[in-house]
Amino acid sequence: ARSAASFLVEVGRQLAQLLDRRLSRLNSSQESSSHDNRSNNNNNHDSDSGPLWSLAGREASECNHKCRLICYHEYDSEEQRSKEKGVWAAPHKDTGLFTLLVPQQFYDLEGNPIQCPDPEVGLYVRNRQGAICRIAAPEDEGEHLLFQLGEAMQIVSGGQWHATEHCVRGPPRPLAGYTRSSLAVFFQPHLWEDLALPDKCTFQDVAQRAHDGLFRMFLTMQPPESR
Repeated sequence: ARSAASFLVEVGRQLAQLLDRRLSRLNSSQESSSHDNRSNNNNNHDSDSGPLWSLAGREASECNHKCRLICYHEYDSEEQRSKEKGVWAAPHKDTGLFTLLVPQQFYDLEGNPIQCPDPEVGLYVRNRQGAICRIAAPEDEGEHLLFQLGEAMQIVSGGQWHATEHCVRGPPRPLAGYTRSSLAVFFQPHLWEDLALPDKCTFQDVAQRAHDGLFRMFLTMQPPESR
């Protein structure tokens, strides 16, 4: 995990730069600005000055990235499985900008990599149409990385991109005979860093685009002059 972390952080920095460019184009398409203004805006992001780069693209020592090696163990009993509602990680959203995930790997109790015997186990997300989907890297197509968006990204994008609601479903029985591991890097701002809204966008605008009622309530309560 430690040796992979620096590579994963570099991938995340490059993603932040690409997302800045994409966000610039989205914002430009919604404004009645001149072609020259749009060109200047894109050039700014090319020079590493966008909001995502400023929060997640700087040197790792200046940022607040967190790397976690997560291991989910088998349930000891049906009582434990029932108490935990059959999920290894309850439904939630990450609070940061985005999360980079190394695809899940399953192991037997001796630590040997295996294919999961229960195809319904693993990562699930809710898409923007409200459907619950199981997520897994394609098989036999090389190596992959997965990304999830967080609530900070929802604010920085002006509500155009939504935080990923997700959970991890556990085995359908206790003493299943395997564990699940995943490596996650959380790209998140420091607590003291401001989340810059796009020009002419307010927290109320973000709230109107939010699907999550609690998040929408939080945004609606922000003073109109807040940025």
